[in-house]
Amino acid sequence: MRTPTPDAEYLHSILNYDPETGTLTWKVRRGSRGKAGAVAGSPCTAGYLQISIDRKLYAASRIAWKMHYGKDADRDIDHENRIENDNRIVNLREANGSLNKMNSKRYRNNTSGFKGVSYMRQHGKYR
Repeated sequence: MRTPTPDAEYLHSILNYDPETGTLTWKVRRGSRGKAGAVAGSPCTAGYLQISIDRKLYAASRIAWKMHYGKDADRDIDHENRIENDNRIVNLREANGSLNKMNSKRYRNNTSGFKGVSYMRQHGKYR
């Protein structure tokens, strides 16, 4: 079960969201880095932006979704153009796990050149 994001009203009181650019900025000072007007969030190891609110980390895409639609997404949020830090509302969509996986990049160690195709050494064939 995913941790729900804070209340939309609370998010609107501390953050600004521009759906055209996907940028989230602080409305109020939040610690030493979160100065009013500063861009909120920092990239995690996978490249997605995450924002710390009240000592909990949230995906910026989920915060953008809640601020735009007023409710949490029921499923995963997929970045349609595969750019992890592009949180424009036109780029975000709800997706089940398989749709989200189909929209993923090819793995770095992929040798076939196709997503979902792997080589079975013991049989000498691709599957």
